[in-house]
Amino acid sequence: MHVAGERYQILALMGAAPPSDFDGKTFEKSTADKEKVIAQLDKTWVFAKQTIAGMNNADFAKLLPKLGPQASAGDVVYILVADAHEHLGQAIAYARVNGVVPPWTVEARKKAAEKKAKQN
Repeated sequence: MHVAGERYQILALMGAAPPSDFDGKTFEKSTADKEKVIAQLDKTWVFAKQTIAGMNNADFAKLLPKLGPQASAGDVVYILVADAHEHLGQAIAYARVNGVVPPWTVEARKKAAEKKAKQN
C-alpha cells in the first residue's frame, strides 16, 4: 500500500489528481489483504502509466517552482521512477533473504547449466 500510495502522491506534485476517495493519511494502513493490495497496485500502475502517457514534451518541461527553482514535471516522473527502483531493490533483497529465487536468476542458471552440458 505504501508503493501504491506513493504513485498518487508523487504524481500529485505535478498536478495529477488521484481518485477522489484517496486519503494519503490513511491509505497505507487501509488494508493488508493481499488481493486488495494487489488490486491497488494494479490501479495505481494504470494511473501512473496513463498520467505519463498523456504528457507531451511541454508538459515534461513545465516548471514547478514550489519544488525548486529549476524543478519540472519531468523531474517528478524521474522521482517516481527512482522511487520504484528503490522499492524493487528492497523487494529483491527481501525475496532472496527468504529463499525466493527471482525468475531471471532461474533462467540464467538454466542457460549456464545447458552451456556447461554442451561443453562436456
